Amino acid sequence: MKKIYLSVAILFFSYIVHSQFIVYEIDQGRTPYTDYQIFETHSLDLTLGSTTFDFRIKNTSDSPIKVRIKVESLINTTGDGELCVNGLCSHPIYQGDIYPLNADYLEIQPGELQPYANGSKWGNYSAGIDPSKPADYVLKFYQINNAGSEIGTPLHVICRYTAESSAVDNLGQTSDVSIYPNPADDVLTIDNSAAQVTGIKIYDMTGKLVKQSDISNYTQAIDISDLNPGIFLVSLSGDKKIISQQKLIVK
Repeated sequence: MKKIYLSVAILFFSYIVHSQFIVYEIDQGRTPYTDYQIFETHSLDLTLGSTTFDFRIKNTSDSPIKVRIKVESLINTTGDGELCVNGLCSHPIYQGDIYPLNADYLEIQPGELQPYANGSKWGNYSAGIDPSKPADYVLKFYQINNAGSEIGTPLHVICRYTAESSAVDNLGQTSDVSIYPNPADDVLTIDNSAAQVTGIKIYDMTGKLVKQSDISNYTQAIDISDLNPGIFLVSLSGDKKIISQQKLIVK
């Protein structure tokens, strides 16, 4: 009989913990998100009102709670985006990152909304590795106890960027930077006439980094003879930011 009572108590406690917070997106009012609900945007212009996931967490209990946010997975993306919590932002976003960055957790008082308005959001900067498919960032909202252990049932939100048809072939390419030939065979040439690019990274279609190199010349050749035939994403960076992302076909 004691075992039955214990099982019932555990189930009841798990339900109570799960119901202690809700997550909602500010532009959609205060309708709580359901587990694995999708927030979707179709533009890379983060100045537009509907292109960022502005989230709020509300404590629905009568006791303080401690909440963390984890980047559970990245799908078809290199993480070229930004996640901000209470005004502290991180770019790029890596799988396994835990927020907030400045503390172990968000402590939310009864009935309180956290994080603060206009300081907590997700935004995506570039198209997916395969621009014909969505780029997904899976965020996990979960509660911890005083010992730092996860408790209750987490809530997952999928932040999704789906490329507009006009953006599929461009991928943020600039007129001052180009790569050739494309399709390529053994050697890829970087035309860096404006001296903007200082580094190159090449990712396969799973998001795995397969090659990287510094760029120091106006025109520089990169040996890609060790890459298997297929489609890759070339990310060109300079001045601590991504300047251009282009799709590369290796023969």
